[in-house]
Amino acid sequence: MMGYVDGGLGTHEALLFEPYSDRPGDTGRWRPHSSNDPDPKTGDMEKLYGSFRPAWGLDSFRISRPSATGRVAETLGLFERILKERQQPLKGFRIVGAQMVRPEDIRRFRKLGVIAEVDPAPPR
Repeated sequence: MMGYVDGGLGTHEALLFEPYSDRPGDTGRWRPHSSNDPDPKTGDMEKLYGSFRPAWGLDSFRISRPSATGRVAETLGLFERILKERQQPLKGFRIVGAQMVRPEDIRRFRKLGVIAEVDPAPPR
């Protein structure tokens, strides 16, 4: 099972903790399945939690494209909640496309046993 949770960095849709350098005040957008806000500036992780919950009994669950710091952190928080609920390791759980990760979130990946599939930059 795979869930898609973030927008692209180039379109200023990926969720950041700090504003985009070329767009002061803009920290990205929430996706429709993780927000009830018509302008998607406010997230609703309960909505996201509920939409992905049926797949959490599976041994392979992927969250795709949480490319920026804010969404990676939110997704790891979601996985922490799943781990507490399941009471079993998150074997096979992964975040696909983690491009921008805070140092403290690298430790969270390790603690949770979640795999970070990083998209490498293409050669120049």
